[in-house]
Amino acid sequence: MSKRPATSTTTTRGRGRGRGGGRGASMSATKKPKKTPERECLLLLIDSSSNSLLTESNEKSSFENSINITDWILSRKIFAESDSFVGVAHFPTSDGDYVYENVKFYSDMFIKPVIDQLKWLYDIQQSRQNGDIFAALKGSLEFIKQARSESYVDKITIALLSNLSGEVENISKHELKELCDELNENNINLLFIGDTATGKSDTPTSTLEALGYIKEHCETQSQLFENALNKVSFFAQKPKAPRAQPFSLELSKELKIDLQLLVKISDEKIKIKFQQVTDDHEMVSRIREYEEVKDDEVKTEVDEDALEGTADGESKVDEHKNQTFTRGELIKGYHYGSSIIPFSEGDKQMAAIEKPGKCLQLIQFTKKFNILPHFLLSECRYFLPGKSDTAATALSALVQAMMNLEVVAIARYAYNIISNPKTCVLIPKISKTGCPILQHFILPFNEDIRGFEFPEMESLGEEPNDFQLDAIEAYIDEFMLVDKVKDESGKIQKIEQCRIKDIRNPGNQSILMSVKRKALGMPAELSEDETKALFEMMSAPAEKLKKSKKVMEILAKSFELKDAEPKKVELKKVESAEINGKSWNENNGSRKVEKEEDMDIE
Repeated sequence: MSKRPATSTTTTRGRGRGRGGGRGASMSATKKPKKTPERECLLLLIDSSSNSLLTESNEKSSFENSINITDWILSRKIFAESDSFVGVAHFPTSDGDYVYENVKFYSDMFIKPVIDQLKWLYDIQQSRQNGDIFAALKGSLEFIKQARSESYVDKITIALLSNLSGEVENISKHELKELCDELNENNINLLFIGDTATGKSDTPTSTLEALGYIKEHCETQSQLFENALNKVSFFAQKPKAPRAQPFSLELSKELKIDLQLLVKISDEKIKIKFQQVTDDHEMVSRIREYEEVKDDEVKTEVDEDALEGTADGESKVDEHKNQTFTRGELIKGYHYGSSIIPFSEGDKQMAAIEKPGKCLQLIQFTKKFNILPHFLLSECRYFLPGKSDTAATALSALVQAMMNLEVVAIARYAYNIISNPKTCVLIPKISKTGCPILQHFILPFNEDIRGFEFPEMESLGEEPNDFQLDAIEAYIDEFMLVDKVKDESGKIQKIEQCRIKDIRNPGNQSILMSVKRKALGMPAELSEDETKALFEMMSAPAEKLKKSKKVMEILAKSFELKDAEPKKVELKKVESAEINGKSWNENNGSRKVEKEEDMDIE
């Protein structure tokens, strides 16, 4: 066994408490070296060769797909103000500035994504030359070497957007090995977007061999154009780190469980930063001016018509109408029937309910079926166990017992000190990772519930027959979200369609797309293809509609349905009411109003 060499350290103890080389400091103390910060870099390398004219499965050429995907990647990063650095390039070309091998770059360094990169993207012209991906990777390496930052450790990804069908010319295994070694030494990952070379018979053998060697000896990933476009063709905000709010579930005065509150689902509103500018794109600066004024006063003006026709200049106006009141002398008067009741701030404070502050207190347990779906008012929030082991154990036991008994908890809830108390329901759940959770929803008060009296079935029509019921069942089965498909091994797999995670808010997306179009000097109105793409996410899948034609025909024969034309409703003009200081009931003899039309207002 090898022994460590003996080391000796000498320390001196002094009276002082100084740092560094001062009295009382350790002679052997060494400063830890600072870690060099990292930065993410992405190089978007577009194949604009003659091979990019080939049409893909979405009926667009490889070049059009490459431009579209690059556009979306840049647009998303610009909107989210991404911290990553981006470079944009295309090949093959030898004209212009910033050309390495056969690759032309937007600039000679990685930069934060900007609008000018998008404008430069749409100026790329297709070439008639062959697209040699090996030469393009060599040119990219030259760019990366001189674009590296001395202040950061770069994590670089080269996204090669190409169908990879161009011929690789005059390359040996030794050159391939050198290329792969350089990629690995520089910590570079490769992402092939549009990789359909392995599935085509007309792909040159030299290209297949070079790709096989690179994929075997480097960190690579491959994606089809269609899959990549589905993943990036929407705007998304910068992800926010979840922040937990501490809570205590009070089961009794002496028993409390520490919890953490996290919002699971909430209505997300996209916030766009803006500044005031002129039509000529000039920034407008605000100047605030302050003016000293006297105490705010409210004065009543004398009606001039009331002064006319008076003898000896006598006024018909009451004396109190000429009085002047300060704002502090005015209070609110609330209508209580036909009376006006003055209500001061002091009265409000005395009438206000004393707020209990932040709380989560158990009221009782009830069976789960008593909480109907329409009782859930708010978005879903999760209560997770606190940071201590005892809290996790207690909550786990409570959740497990509630699930076994099929009950939920009704509690009194207030989010913070100034919040009014509300009632909420806590629904138990065990996550996929085994974590005990209480799902939190706000419950309505009595005043929030609207009761409906549903009509009897006899007054609506005849009951459906067996043929009609079978047609509806077939219709539902045809449009189920989950498809059962057999794989190569014969196992049945469930493929989920129209998932909530895949549906974006078309209102938010259209605004951001219009802002982007304006930034590129285009009309703000979206094109037909862009509008269609927004609503495709909220439409039935095209494959489902094709397969369900027979079911739809049977359904149409089963029920005699006709398109009802909307009725035009003419709005009546109602003139202002002349009540003369009296309520409507006083003017109309306090008779009962059966319908709204009976309220004849003159």
